[in-house]
Amino acid sequence: QAAAAQAAQARAEAEADDCRTALGRARDDAERACAAERRAKTAQAKAESERAAAEDRGEKLRAAATEAEVAMVEAQEESAATRAANEEAEAALAALRSKLRDVAAEAAATNDELREAVALRAESDAREEHERSAHQSASEARDEMSASLQRALAQLEEARRREAALQDEGERLRAALADAVGQAAVFEDAEEEEEKDGDSAARQSDDEEGADA
Repeated sequence: QAAAAQAAQARAEAEADDCRTALGRARDDAERACAAERRAKTAQAKAESERAAAEDRGEKLRAAATEAEVAMVEAQEESAATRAANEEAEAALAALRSKLRDVAAEAAATNDELREAVALRAESDAREEHERSAHQSASEARDEMSASLQRALAQLEEARRREAALQDEGERLRAALADAVGQAAVFEDAEEEEEKDGDSAARQSDDEEGADA
């Protein structure tokens, strides 16, 4: 009986050791589950923060794209106005050239009259004075038309430079718009990927909680 009692006590102690070991393992498993839950909550919070930041960046990029579109429209309108100004300047230049040709023809005619007046100078000093005055008037008119032509040419050149600068600005704005749209698409893809990661982390947390239960 004493041997049986000792054997029973030994078995009871062994079972107690097994229970303590199982209890320790269960406590370790519970601690690991709590740590995993904390990590999952931390990852979820980080994902939420990153998603909010991505949404903010996306809004800023969309606003920048809108501003770029408005600037491009304004540049196109200004370019159209510049082209209209160029057309007006070219029309004015054509009119000035036509007037200059008329003045040159008139000056040539006046020169012919002057040569005739020189031939007839002995006959009429009054006619010679009249012809001299006409030649001076024609020369002044020719000089004035030449100066007007030079000014019109300068205005046309300035208008062409402005048009070239506006075209360069339009190209730069189009490139900026394309870049902004591309970045917005990248951020939207990143946002979708982060949402997928957040859903996956949530499902993993639910699975771990179910396993703990």
